[in-house]
Amino acid sequence: EESRENVVEYGEEGYGEEDQDTFDVTVIQSAGDTLKHRKVGLKFPVLSPEDAVEVADFISSRLGDADVDTNAGARDAKMSFADEGRGTPATSLSSLNSSSTEEEQSYVYLQRWGPRFSRLSDMFNDGES
Repeated sequence: EESRENVVEYGEEGYGEEDQDTFDVTVIQSAGDTLKHRKVGLKFPVLSPEDAVEVADFISSRLGDADVDTNAGARDAKMSFADEGRGTPATSLSSLNSSSTEEEQSYVYLQRWGPRFSRLSDMFNDGES
């Protein structure tokens, strides 16, 4: 019984879609009549040709700013985390073995993929059949 103390019984009239008496339908019906349509015009500033910024100049300017910004730091720097992988159910990727030599890998199956993959087959098979 304690688990049912927050259960509310909705057996009373006035709940659900069958209730047509507790609200005034005319309010809903007349709401469309009170809305007025008005045209909203969007106005954007028009730049004269002498005020327009050339795209190439803008990009060059931003590249120059980025080159001299000492606070930016290297975005392609390697980041190492001391706790990477600890305490998770995921296993290390080092357990996946790959072939150690090229001789162990065969890409002959690429030839069976058809002419659309012939260039890929040639790259991996070095012209072998």
